[in-house]
Amino acid sequence: MRTDELQRGIELFNSGEFLQCHDYLEELIPFESGQAAEFFHGLMELAAACYHLKQGNVFGARYLLTSAIDLLDSCRPSCQGVDVERLVAQIEHCRVLAHSLEDDEDIGFDESHLPKITFGI
Repeated sequence: MRTDELQRGIELFNSGEFLQCHDYLEELIPFESGQAAEFFHGLMELAAACYHLKQGNVFGARYLLTSAIDLLDSCRPSCQGVDVERLVAQIEHCRVLAHSLEDDEDIGFDESHLPKITFGI
């Protein structure tokens, strides 16, 4: 994936456009293999998890957060210029908070706890 393509996906994610980010990365991932494919799949799972949290689907978000961690774990400490170490720590924090909510909790998830992707390291 070219740097500008990755940067566009990160911009979508960091601006809260999680569904668009997921769909954008999904179009690009067939061109990747190996660790890069796992990395982008992990970012896709994370974007989907954040979308589900915003929609109140805590149960689905928990599953996707765990999947994102599993996929990104082997990409530590960084991959493609992204601080994966920091990102995984943020996802872990988000997952702990999601586990504190009931599956059908309608009070919402505090979006200030959603991860941000740090690019350019």
